[in-house]
Amino acid sequence: MTRHASDNMLIDRGMTLVELMMSLTIFSVIGLSVTMMLTAATQGTKTANDHREVSIQEKMLGTRVSSTIRGSYKILDAGDGYLVLWTADTRDTDTPNLSELVRIEYDSDTGRLSRYAAEFPDGWTDEQITTADTEYSLDSDFDAVTTTLKDGDYFVESLWSTSITQATFSLNHVTAQSATLASYQLAVTTESGSHTIMGAAALRAD
Repeated sequence: MTRHASDNMLIDRGMTLVELMMSLTIFSVIGLSVTMMLTAATQGTKTANDHREVSIQEKMLGTRVSSTIRGSYKILDAGDGYLVLWTADTRDTDTPNLSELVRIEYDSDTGRLSRYAAEFPDGWTDEQITTADTEYSLDSDFDAVTTTLKDGDYFVESLWSTSITQATFSLNHVTAQSATLASYQLAVTTESGSHTIMGAAALRAD
């Protein structure tokens, strides 16, 4: 073999090595690009799913508040973070009983928004329920009444949310028991950010 031929083989080998390194580099860049695209797509899907989940939770929360108001007969009291409703005069006494009271309450210390309503033990007779079903005059302080009832056994909490940072209720009349419309504004904070739920609902027309 001549020296010239040997030099050509070395050159060919050198070019082949360079080409291999270039190919590896190109494949690495392509692989990195694909990985970044997949990561971005996955993150985008997760973000979209998070927003969708938050939207569903917000709609559910607004629906719960609105339906509770719409299903009520009278507003008994309203204040800073709470609303007390008389659902119906089921005993035809023209005054509310324990079993007819509902309290929607925001706890600023825990971020909880809850609904409180009467639940008597299963198996109680009608006589036992009637005895426990306390009747209240319309001039009662229903904020104080329902706050006290929360510490008892028969006014039970249904937890609606633990992500509330602010809740306000307003009425279309300065006197709660003369109001026919309740508006609400709820500030919700989740991992995806802060959101505001606003709504209004009229009492049931009997």
